[in-house]
Amino acid sequence: MAHQLASPPEGFERSVRLCRLVCVMLVAGVCAHAEQLDACVADFWAWARETRLMKWDTFEPALVMTVFTIFLLSWQSIDLGRWGSHAWSARYRLQPGGPEGKTHAEHSRKIWKAEGYGAQEFLLYLVPLLAFDWLYPRRVLPTQAPTVAGMAAEVLGTLVLYDALFTASHTVMHGVPWLFKRVHAKHHLHRHVRAREIFRLSAPEEVADTGCSILALTLTRAHPLSRAVYNVVIVFLLCEIHSGYDMPWQLCNVVPGGVVMGSRQHVEHHATGRGAYAKFFSFLDIGAAGRRRRRDMDRRPGSGEGKVVGLGHELGIDTVMAL
Repeated sequence: MAHQLASPPEGFERSVRLCRLVCVMLVAGVCAHAEQLDACVADFWAWARETRLMKWDTFEPALVMTVFTIFLLSWQSIDLGRWGSHAWSARYRLQPGGPEGKTHAEHSRKIWKAEGYGAQEFLLYLVPLLAFDWLYPRRVLPTQAPTVAGMAAEVLGTLVLYDALFTASHTVMHGVPWLFKRVHAKHHLHRHVRAREIFRLSAPEEVADTGCSILALTLTRAHPLSRAVYNVVIVFLLCEIHSGYDMPWQLCNVVPGGVVMGSRQHVEHHATGRGAYAKFFSFLDIGAAGRRRRRDMDRRPGSGEGKVVGLGHELGIDTVMAL
C-alpha cells in the first residue's frame, strides 16, 4: 500500500499567495531602505564585536544549541496542543494520524518523551567544540560590518553549499547498505515524523552532518554576523522540514517554482526511504538520486513503524533499525 500524505486544506493556495505578497513587500521595503539598514547593522556590529559573548570562541555552537532548544520546544508545544495550538495547526498536518492506529496526540507524546540517549546529540556536538575552542582559541572579529545584501548572499550561499555537501553524503548513506544500517537507519526509525527526529542521529552521522556545515562556513568565509544568521536560519529550516506540518508561510511554499524543498518532501522521504536526498534545494536532488526518486515514487512499499524501507530497494534490502 502506498504511503499517502494529507492534501493541503481548503484555501491553502490563497494563503500562500498572501504570504508571498507580504514577503515581496518586505523585500521591497528592505531594498528601498538599504542604506539606513546597513547603517543600523554597522552600529549593531560596532557594539556586538566588543561584547564578551561575541568574542567567545564557542559562541556559534552555543547559539546553535540555544535556537535548537527554542524551536524544538515550539514544535513540541504545537504537537502536544499546548495553548490551544491544535485549533489552528491540525489542518496543516501531513500525517493526521499515528502509526498502528494511534492518534496524532498519542504518537506525539511517544516521540517527545525524554529518552536516555537524548543528551548524546547535544553533548556530542557541543563538548568536542568546547574542548577544541579552549585548546585552540582563534576567533578574530573584523572591524567592518557586512551589508544587508552581503549577509543575505553569504547566508544563501552557505546554505546551498551545505546542502550540496549533505546531499552527497546522504545519497551515499542510502546507496551503501552497510553504511545505511550502521550510520543512517536510526534517523529513519519513525515513518511518522516530528521535529524531534532532527536529533535522532547516530554518532557518526551527527559528526558528518556537523562537518558539512562547518566546511560550508569555512569555504564561504562568511562574516561572523552572517555566520550567526546562518546558524539561526539553518536550525529553523531543519526543525521545519522535520515538523510534519506543511504551512502556507513556510519557505518551500513562499518561494515559487518548487526551488525550495520543505516538510512535505522530507516527510515523504522518511516514510519511503527514497528521493529528496537534499534537504532544502530541489535543484541539488538531481542525477542518480533524482532519477531514482522519479522511478520509485510510483512503487512505494508500506512498512511498519520502526522498519526502514528503501535504502536501495532495487537490491531487495529492507533494514530494521533496533535501538
